[in-house]
Amino acid sequence: MRNNDARLLPPLAQETLRRRAVAAINNGMSQTEAAKVFGVSRSSIAKWMKYFREGGEKALTIKKRGRPPGKQLAPWQSAQVVRTIIDLVLIKSSYRGRFGPAPPSVNILRITSGKLCLCQR
Repeated sequence: MRNNDARLLPPLAQETLRRRAVAAINNGMSQTEAAKVFGVSRSSIAKWMKYFREGGEKALTIKKRGRPPGKQLAPWQSAQVVRTIIDLVLIKSSYRGRFGPAPPSVNILRITSGKLCLCQR
């Protein structure tokens, strides 16, 4: 990774860099020259130009990154997870009765403070 890696810049600085590079190319600078001047790869410049051609200035703006907040399992998915955990605990507890004491790695299901907890034995 280069010392002047644009990915290490804050998002607003990245947006400014994109806008300045696209403006320079629109004013006659070649994409290769812009890549050298702005310290980014030619493929990044080509990608920014494609975004600009397809979406205009708006395509160069900062976009939110990462997982959207508040995403949770659907109720049916939560129920399926709980059923699977209970089934696994029942299988492990039946193992203990038939084949002697359960190995220390077997987990035990406990409900603590109203929450389901899979604890080490």
